[in-house]
Amino acid sequence: MVAPPAPGSGLPHRTAAPPRRRQFNTTLQRKEPDGSRNHVYRSPLCSPQAPWHGLGIVLKEQPKSIDEALEKSGLGWHVSQGDVIVVRTPEWTDDFGHVHPPDLVPAETADGCRYRANLREDTGELLGIVSDDYRVVPNRDAFAFSTS
Repeated sequence: MVAPPAPGSGLPHRTAAPPRRRQFNTTLQRKEPDGSRNHVYRSPLCSPQAPWHGLGIVLKEQPKSIDEALEKSGLGWHVSQGDVIVVRTPEWTDDFGHVHPPDLVPAETADGCRYRANLREDTGELLGIVSDDYRVVPNRDAFAFSTS
């Protein structure tokens, strides 16, 4: 701790700043009636008072763990990845009535880049299509900095 300036030194006297409260911010997409998801808003989980914009969840006390914070903020879910499949040839029936199954292949560009679907594990909702290089960061790991 730095000592305050001596009286008469001509330096301004500063008081210690109050301790900062932790605030957990989450970015969410709101699904519009037309099905679009281009409106993004922030929904913080904060304690003990609501932020200036009035959004979020006010808690009477700080979460005891990162898991509790994620659960209360609505982020206690996980993301899984699945293959994006393209129908190369649709199902078809030949002249003899024999049904041939569709030819399904993983989505891949001409230069060999494959694509994956990011899905919410609890609802199965499609969050986005990403390249094979994309790595999912679990919500718990993304907010781990708040516990240090």
